[in-house]
Amino acid sequence: MKVQNTLTNGTSRRVFTAGAISVVAALALSACGGAAATAPATATAKPDLKASGASTITMWVDAERAPALKDITAKFQTDTGIAVKLVVKDFAAVRDDFITQVPTGKGPDLIVGPHDWVGKFVQNGVIAPVELGDKKSEFQDSSIKAMTYNGSVYGVPYAIENIALLRNTDLVAQSAKTLDEVVANGKKAVADGKAKFPFLVGMDPKQGDPYHLYPLQASMGSQVFGKAADGGYDPKQLLIGDASGVEFAKKLAAWGDKGEKII
Repeated sequence: MKVQNTLTNGTSRRVFTAGAISVVAALALSACGGAAATAPATATAKPDLKASGASTITMWVDAERAPALKDITAKFQTDTGIAVKLVVKDFAAVRDDFITQVPTGKGPDLIVGPHDWVGKFVQNGVIAPVELGDKKSEFQDSSIKAMTYNGSVYGVPYAIENIALLRNTDLVAQSAKTLDEVVANGKKAVADGKAKFPFLVGMDPKQGDPYHLYPLQASMGSQVFGKAADGGYDPKQLLIGDASGVEFAKKLAAWGDKGEKII
């Protein structure tokens, strides 16, 4: 994401308890959109980025993603002569630290974070839109929409995260066709003494986990928000309390600690 620099005239570029079944997040990394990393067919002059006076760029990144960026930042230095300093930050605190430090000039030049930070960053005036130009077509539409706020793109998407349903084939040999069958297979694995839990979902004991539960919610026809004319979500259309949402809530209660204790 690109920092809104309020201190100078220039701008800087910021950017699984064994269980039969588990729901986890699978991170698919790509070098800035895969095809976007392909060199052009014709040779072009390298931009003289040092001409602006910059020799080092500071990037805030969490511990899980820092290793994936080492080769990329090394190549960037080779191509431009500008070093990239990777500063590993606590993921739980980095967003708020960014908001407080950017206005003072002590923030980084780039930041790596999920798209759902964009709105708060824009509201606090710490990032500015980026222009992807003809490179925009080389990214998946969903990733561009995720980085778009009020019609402007505020970050360069480099990865897409998906929810995956995993089956332990040593415990459940055959795949299921329905969720009820998935749960039944998990229960059997527990009854046979092969697993401790029939179905695992990342879960906070007090807050739950809407993110990992959303595939189950959506499979029952329940959504959180309706869609606007442009295809994006409309926060004014709150749908989670409709009939499908109520049925999903009942299912969670039936699966929870006061029910079958499946989740």
